[in-house]
Amino acid sequence: MAQRPKVLMIDDNREICRLMKEYLEKTGKYEVTTFTDARMGVRYAQIERPDVILLDLMMPDMDGTEAAEFLLDDEGTRNIPLIFITAAIKKDEAEDRLGQIHGHPILAKPVTPVEVMNEIEKILTLS
Repeated sequence: MAQRPKVLMIDDNREICRLMKEYLEKTGKYEVTTFTDARMGVRYAQIERPDVILLDLMMPDMDGTEAAEFLLDDEGTRNIPLIFITAAIKKDEAEDRLGQIHGHPILAKPVTPVEVMNEIEKILTLS
């Protein structure tokens, strides 16, 4: 059996992390690890090298753009696809911006697990 892709979710909202992990793992397609602390999530990514990272933009201490800078500056993690998730913009604003930050997709909250899974599958197919 092929190894399931590893998904890392970094979001300060524990409930969103729990729901997303539960949904994605229930499909049997993914192995999901979550962190509510961005610094710990970045460290984990540098060690474990997940296949894709879901990253909330607005978090205390270290926001998603700062976490992304650490990931993109690190030789070991710079090629890991990122999917930004945020409540800072509306869904239509994300679409107007072509839904991307530095070439990485943005999903506007509230986002459904199905939307996230579709974006993950799109990214993993292109990788």
